[in-house]
Amino acid sequence: MRIVDFFWADPDPELVELAHRNGALACWQVGSLQEARAAADAGCDVVVVQGIEAGGHIRGQVRLIPLLESVLGDLDVPVLAAGGIGDGGAFAAVLDKGAAGARAGTRFVATDESGAHPVYKQAVADADAGATEITGAFPVCPLCATVPRARVLRSCIDALGQVPGDTVGETRLGGQRISLPKGHGLPPGAAATGHVEAMPMYAGESAAVVAVVEPVASVIQSWCAAAERPR
Repeated sequence: MRIVDFFWADPDPELVELAHRNGALACWQVGSLQEARAAADAGCDVVVVQGIEAGGHIRGQVRLIPLLESVLGDLDVPVLAAGGIGDGGAFAAVLDKGAAGARAGTRFVATDESGAHPVYKQAVADADAGATEITGAFPVCPLCATVPRARVLRSCIDALGQVPGDTVGETRLGGQRISLPKGHGLPPGAAATGHVEAMPMYAGESAAVVAVVEPVASVIQSWCAAAERPR
């Protein structure tokens, strides 16, 4: 089944209908109970509740568990949890709360199959508690429809301030090499060169529990085992 995933702007019934008309489910990521209600009212098939612990661009101001609890008590559509889910224990915890599943990004940056630059992968695996920060330091952002408010590894903010000149490096996009200005919002992929450490390394608070770069299959197996363990 195909699914169209929305993040920016308020839930829009016309966009949801467009997805449905073309044979796809519609999912909207939200950061508040009010947004969750609006997504359900707009006809979304799935709602993703994002806590402020999440990496990357942030919708709301509330931590995941209290927000998840309020939404689960209010909506009849499947709800996925996002933000701060970096190991099997956290995955099992949101399932226990009643979430239909989880959406996780940070843990999967640091996997063998990830398209992230090796420096980025290792930086996530090396992160300790408190190593991330919500910032607007990367405002040259083609990914941002509204504001560049995002959680990244603090180390890349520090490194950005140490880069001389107006660019941090290059990457390949659309088959061409392009120059990357300081403060651009593209995370460093495998093709990035230059001051990779000063590019936006999006990561949530869950980076603190990521210990190694490993295959995706190993991560999934450990999470499933945690979810199936009697509690």
